[in-house]
Amino acid sequence: MQQLELPSYLEQSDSVRDRFARLKARPVVLEVRKLTKTFESHGRTVTALENIDFQARQREFVCVIGPSGCGKSTLIRILAGLEAPTSGEMLLDGRRVLGPGPDRGMVFQGYTLFPWRTVKKNVMFGLEMAGRSRARAEEEARQWIDLVGLAKFENAYPNQLSGGMKQRVAIARALAKNPAVLLADEPTGRLEPAVRDDIFALFRELADDGVAIVVATHDLEAADRCDRIIYLQDGRIVSREESWLFAETT
Repeated sequence: MQQLELPSYLEQSDSVRDRFARLKARPVVLEVRKLTKTFESHGRTVTALENIDFQARQREFVCVIGPSGCGKSTLIRILAGLEAPTSGEMLLDGRRVLGPGPDRGMVFQGYTLFPWRTVKKNVMFGLEMAGRSRARAEEEARQWIDLVGLAKFENAYPNQLSGGMKQRVAIARALAKNPAVLLADEPTGRLEPAVRDDIFALFRELADDGVAIVVATHDLEAADRCDRIIYLQDGRIVSREESWLFAETT
């Protein structure tokens, strides 16, 4: 299998080196240590992930990139607490986590919106489940809906929205939990290139506002928005690159 060539982080201007030095001085929000995932298939052990180590810092946008079947979706699901690792651990703000929690928001490729609820009520759902009053949930939902640029569509239903708009609703719903880390699994896989670029631009803005973001994608062009690229192949990290493409423009 041919390995993708990533931009080399070894060729950096002084301004880029300074930017990454500042980024590395930020607090570590998410730390993954020796994460391994295996499963049994037809009488043999298959390794989906092997000894995955990385960190995500405050206000950092990390892209996990690799071909289909490389393990990136499995990694995101483990980080979200939707699957358990075979070994290794994950720490959030220094505390070991073992399952789902409001400290992580999750965005899926398939939107997973309730078709019978409006945009506003989709975003309100998690807030109400967390014990917010209806009035408080509505107020907070509107803030997140406005943040993703859909204030004019708060009373629309999912079948009245484009794919990109549905994904923005899903992002707003994930953010409504006020997570420390926002996770996304192939969030632009069903979207047109121009809409995909808009979604990655939104992730960039959210990271700049303070959320640590980890996105799994097969799209190498996402590198022009993120801070760092982790390239997976056959369940292993084969490359870690600082994304100078974005840094050169900031």
